[in-house]
Amino acid sequence: MVSLIIGIIALVLTLLFPIIGIIVSLIGIIVGIIGSIKKEKNSIIGLILSIVALLFGMFIMITSVKSTVSVIDNSRKDLFGDVAKSYINEVKNSLSTDEIICSPNASEDASNQFVKATSNGDYYIFISSSNDTITSKFSSFDSSISSKATEQTAKLLEFGGKSPWENKDVYGYVHFNIENNQKTYYIALADVDGHGIQNEVKYENIIRNNIEVKNVKVDVNKILNSISEDSKYYCHLK
Repeated sequence: MVSLIIGIIALVLTLLFPIIGIIVSLIGIIVGIIGSIKKEKNSIIGLILSIVALLFGMFIMITSVKSTVSVIDNSRKDLFGDVAKSYINEVKNSLSTDEIICSPNASEDASNQFVKATSNGDYYIFISSSNDTITSKFSSFDSSISSKATEQTAKLLEFGGKSPWENKDVYGYVHFNIENNQKTYYIALADVDGHGIQNEVKYENIIRNNIEVKNVKVDVNKILNSISEDSKYYCHLK
């Protein structure tokens, strides 16, 4: 009889207070097993009720944890999206104040080739929130360009710009396309732990669903190597 009463109490508590219900159900299982061995009346029923209460309580707890993790991830995705938009907005501001110069040759030595970003084409500005963030991911990435990326990233977002996942460093690029004086902005951005936007998206498409939470890697080396193609430019702050 004791086992049956504990089993009923465990079921009720599981609905109201899952953790307490789980504890009581474990006690009920022990009492139920002992009662069953002693062949006490209703011990089997009490044991079954306690097992059901335990399983149900665990289900509620797991569901609750998953829901909490989902809420936290969604919040971080939204914050990451805000960081990405901030980088684009700062690039826009720098363009409007004529602080960005570009070159068809991704080389710091090509100073005589730097031009204003006015012609039709695709322009790329690299992002790196700390020294060697890019080169740690891509050992063949040009170190001078990596240093320039870190320097200008600090200027673009002096008081922020890192990942909401434990404030990790980020890297990637802002890409803007000019077509008949119309500019369209894109970004690809990831943190060092693999969260972010792997395949570049338009500014207006920087939304939660386009931000991934694992195994993200932005191939900045591929972008750097494509600069020599027609109408592609490497840019940085003056």
